[in-house]
Formats: sequence, C-alpha cells, structure tokens
Amino acid sequence: SDEKLIGFDPSYISKSGKATPGVGYFYSGVAGGYKHGLEIGCFSLIDVKQNTAYHLESIQSPYTDKKKNEDERLTLIDHYIKILVERKDKFLGISNILVVDAYFSKEKYVNAVCEQVGMEMICRLRTDANLKYLFNGIQKGGKGRPKKYEGKIDLNNIDRRKIIFVMEDEEMAIRSARVYSVGLKREIRLVYVDFKNKKGQVVTTKLFYSTNVNRDPQQVVKY
Repeated sequence: SDEKLIGFDPSYISKSGKATPGVGYFYSGVAGGYKHGLEIGCFSLIDVKQNTAYHLESIQSPYTDKKKNEDERLTLIDHYIKILVERKDKFLGISNILVVDAYFSKEKYVNAVCEQVGMEMICRLRTDANLKYLFNGIQKGGKGRPKKYEGKIDLNNIDRRKIIFVMEDEEMAIRSARVYSVGLKREIRLVYVDFKNKKGQVVTTKLFYSTNVNRDPQQVVKY
C-alpha cells in the first residue's frame, strides 16, 4: 500500500560448537538473557494497511570480542548503525520511518538514524526514562539564557495539563506531549499509553515516542 515502514529487529539463533564464524554470546528475548549462539539483524518492509511485515534482508551480527582494546572493538550498536547507513538509499526509497524496540533508545543510534540516514525513528522508552517538560511560559527579561525546561516528569504522577489527552477506547487511553529526553539529548513526541483490561482497569502503562515531534500520537501507537 502507500503506508509503509522499515522495521529492524535482531534475532538470536541457537548454535552449539565454537568453530562457526560469528558464534558468541547474544541476547535472547525468549530466554531473557544472553546465550551462546548466533545473531541476525532482520530488516523488514511493514505494510501498515495490510498489517503485514515482509522480509527484506538479514545480516549476521559479529561477536564483540571483549578482550580487544575498546578503541578497536566494533560494538553491536556500531554494527547496527553501519548496516543501516550502508542501506539508507534502498530504505529511503521505501519509507523514511524506522520502527525498532526499546533497546535502540540510545543517543548514538538515534542520532545516526536521524542525522546520518535522514529517517524518523519510532520506538518505545523505558518506564523510568529521564524526561523533562518544556517551558512554554513567559520568559523573564534580563541576562541569562531563556528558560527551556519546567522540571522532571514524574511518570507515576504526570501533569495531565501538560501531557494532553488524545483519545480513549475500550483497550487504551492515549496522552501525548512534546518533551525533552535527557538520555537522547533531544526533543521527542512522547506518547503515554494506559492499556486496560476487559473491566476497564489500567493494567500497564507504556511510553512510546517519535523523533518527529509533529507526528500524530495515534500513528505512533499504531506503527
């Protein structure tokens, strides 16, 4: 259809033995920890209107040898950035939006996506993310730089005047605001979502965001 995204997700593959190139210890989401084996990074074309992801390419991840000097070592994040940058023209021909999971909410990766590749990134934040409200009041005169922020966001007790109601249905309630992420060192479109059970009770809260501060909050959740 005409509504497409690029998705990326590394996948652990079980592998015994020590002779296979690239074998090492990688994170397994199923096991909830690091296991001996292989990893592939999977790129997909996500057709939003079809609610379907199509395989584009898989690239084997190198094992990071921690015995090497840090200056010589290629970290996994460096590898993930490298393979994305190498394919940016191909991907931008499909979509300018990249969707990844919370692991990739790192300043280095986000900067590469936005500045080196030129894509918008939609992702999830940790529930303890360090965020600040933007200051929208009247600036005081005099010396000194203008006030930018208005305090840290208490994610267990948000200011509902600033994180604005968007919509609510039987499954979820969505609120959103333009905020500053201390960890990412940039402004983001925060989407605060309360997920409900069949009785209408909130069972969990998730934080999603887009690097495009003007992105529709409902699109962020959908994507």
